[in-house]
Amino acid sequence: MLQGMQTVLPTGSAVSTVNGSLTQASMVSDLQSMMQAYQIVDDEDVALKEARRSLKASQAGYREEYLRLKAVITAFFGASSPQLAKFGLKPKGKAKPLTVPQKLARTVRANKTREIRGTLGSVAKLGKKYTGPVNITTDLGSTASSAASSSKQTPVAVPAQQPGPVSMAVAAPVSPVAAPVVAHGTTAAVSAPAQAVAPSPAPVVPGAQGGTTPQSA
Repeated sequence: MLQGMQTVLPTGSAVSTVNGSLTQASMVSDLQSMMQAYQIVDDEDVALKEARRSLKASQAGYREEYLRLKAVITAFFGASSPQLAKFGLKPKGKAKPLTVPQKLARTVRANKTREIRGTLGSVAKLGKKYTGPVNITTDLGSTASSAASSSKQTPVAVPAQQPGPVSMAVAAPVSPVAAPVVAHGTTAAVSAPAQAVAPSPAPVVPGAQGGTTPQSA
């Protein structure tokens, strides 16, 4: 439209309307103002898209720097300090104690979650044991049979010895000697009892048939 008004309508011409006459120069100026406003929006839209792409690329670094500064401020004032609210940070409050139904619900949710994931604790693992049949094969039978066969060997014959006369020397018994009686106020010598000497055993001389014959002294 702007191009037509600039090339088709004669310069300095005017067009009559209900609101009065419009010159060719005024119409061209109005169209240029409207197009300029749209052009500004389009330019800003392009710039906004470019800024968003740049922000997305730097967002990870900005997040890391923010967390670092937050940690510094929190460590300086304390996690529960009310001064954190002035920095736009929420102070750490005390945990609200759970009621009995809430504790039961938490336990049930934890058990259901472990059941879905298939995770068991140490106590639950102890309840799982193998109870099926067990087959055991050994070579004890062949070993026992070989040991039994080796024990059934032919015994070795040992020649028996013929008994012969055996001489024995017996010592003579010692007769006891009565101790002398000593009167009160007197002394007496007590001789030791004589011990009997056992006779020497007679030497043994081999007999004619493998026996032994005592020899007189």
